[in-house]
Amino acid sequence: MNERQTPVRRKVLKWIAAGALGPVTLPNLHAAEFPERQVRIVNPTAPGGTVDMVSRIMGDKMAPHLGQPVVVEHRPGGSGAIGASIVSKGPKDGYMVFIGTSSTLGFMKMLNKDLSYEPVKDFAPVALIGSVPIGIFTSGSSGIKTIQDLVAAAKAKPGELSYGSSGMNSLTHLAGELLCQRAGIQMIHVPYTGAQQGYWSDVMGGRLAATMQGVTGGLALAKEGKLNLVAVASRERAKLLPDVPAVGEVFAGFDVPAWFGLAVAAGTPANIVQKLEAAALVALRDPATRSQLAAIGVDLGPIMSAEAFATKIATDNQMWEKTFKTAGLMQ
Repeated sequence: MNERQTPVRRKVLKWIAAGALGPVTLPNLHAAEFPERQVRIVNPTAPGGTVDMVSRIMGDKMAPHLGQPVVVEHRPGGSGAIGASIVSKGPKDGYMVFIGTSSTLGFMKMLNKDLSYEPVKDFAPVALIGSVPIGIFTSGSSGIKTIQDLVAAAKAKPGELSYGSSGMNSLTHLAGELLCQRAGIQMIHVPYTGAQQGYWSDVMGGRLAATMQGVTGGLALAKEGKLNLVAVASRERAKLLPDVPAVGEVFAGFDVPAWFGLAVAAGTPANIVQKLEAAALVALRDPATRSQLAAIGVDLGPIMSAEAFATKIATDNQMWEKTFKTAGLMQ
């Protein structure tokens, strides 16, 4: 009986016939080659901020190496926890990549025991991108032009001055709390959601004495004289901002590392993680990528593999745990 053969059937019969010449392993005819469709970078902040700009640059540069578009999807809220939860609890197939920080991928659970996900256990690191210093900004029309001025003003009016951050338990909130702790001052914390981003207008209008934010968003306003960038919340001056003092120059050892990195849900197949890692590392070695990231204030350190990135997260978390216990912030 001549049975009509489909292309797949003919291919299988051919493989079986080839077995006469030696053992052969039949491939999985249904195995999908990653990626077959567009990949999403889930950005846990609102459009227009530093994370958004970094996400778009990385997506554009990774796409050619993946052979598929890479788009940015915004899931703001909860100081990054909403976007992180969506990715960590989503499909483990590599099509959702989370762009996180040293907070959302690292220490956030130390400050919020009720967090809806586990920053370390629920993610598989892909690649470290770089860091953006947290700047301490004041109104350009105020007399607060240095970190010493801000501390003096806060001491003159204890508990009356306020500072803005991008949300509870965010890196910017942490920068403010640690400054208050180290300087022995009291300031009112005003958290903003990513969707509001009203901290710029509020500090320029004098409703906030200061705001702690990634320097990228405020540099243009500072150049126009509308803001004062009084310091960066780090141990040393930023490479890209050598004229801006570091808080660590006034309070020794002060440091709030603010890095960005890519990760996927834990349990994602290793070969998929490796493909995403390879695309990210190729992009990060591209001079055009590095130039674009540097132009928005991203400090690019040594390029790290996924394994090295995981080690950095663990090392940083040891430092954070010690810092939080000393500052009385640990939950």
